[in-house]
This record gives sequence, C-alpha cells and structure tokens, in this order.
Amino acid sequence: MKIEVKHHLDAPLADIFETIADVPRWPELIRSVLRTEKLTNGPVGRGTVFRETRVIFNHISTHTMEVVDFDRPHRLRVAAWNQDIHYELDHLMDRVFGADSRILLIFRSYPRSSVGRAVHPFMTPMMEITVRDELERDLADIVAGVKARV
Repeated sequence: MKIEVKHHLDAPLADIFETIADVPRWPELIRSVLRTEKLTNGPVGRGTVFRETRVIFNHISTHTMEVVDFDRPHRLRVAAWNQDIHYELDHLMDRVFGADSRILLIFRSYPRSSVGRAVHPFMTPMMEITVRDELERDLADIVAGVKARV
C-alpha cells in the first residue's frame, strides 16, 4: 500500500526540514502524537531509534521507529516493523520550479510474513481511507508548525 499527501507553502526548505526532524517535539507539533522517546543518544539522524505513542484508528498505539534516511533538507524517512508488516513514512521536501516549497508525506506498508501477505490485501482498502485522513491531519499540523517557526 502506498498513500501520498502533499502541500505547497512559502517557507525555506531548511525551516521545513528542521520542523519535521525535531522528533522530540512531535507531540507539540502533531496532535495525534502523544509522546516520543528517543532510545539512542545524540542528535536525530540516520539510525536514531525512538518510541512514538500516537492515536491512530481511534486507539492509542506505541511503535518503535528508526530514522532510516536523513538527507537535510530534503528527506526524513522513518520505519517501523512488526512481525507481519513493515511500515515507512517518508517526509520529502523540495522546491517546485517557479513556485513555493512542497512537503510530501508518503506512507508505505509491505507484508513481511505469510500472515502479512495473507491479511495485507484485505486490510488495505479499509486502511487507505483512514491512513490518508491521518496523514492529511499530520501534514496540516506540520504546515502550521512551519508557519509558526517562520
């Protein structure tokens, strides 16, 4: 499954990236994120592991996530795994020629086991609508945070 949402705004890429990459402040930025806890030392970057607690599908859920791609000021990608499904959330930032900056959130999920391969096709249609709604809310919160920063 792949779901993509995007938004254009007039803000420098560096400010957008710094807002998104400030994982410890996600609970202040993204209304569905209740808590983040860094599990590795040092600044946020590739290899940073953190635990995120958020409201998703109207339930509180905690996942251990890892920053798997960190390319300032263009990309922050986090991944979470469980035994059956692999999840990724890409935060991409770029400039559109002759226009403003663009933020894209891209969610991907992949089955990892035989159980995952069996349930993924059935859960995808139901999840697509809900995950898109969640991503659009997250993106609106990120945009508001960038505007407050600028």
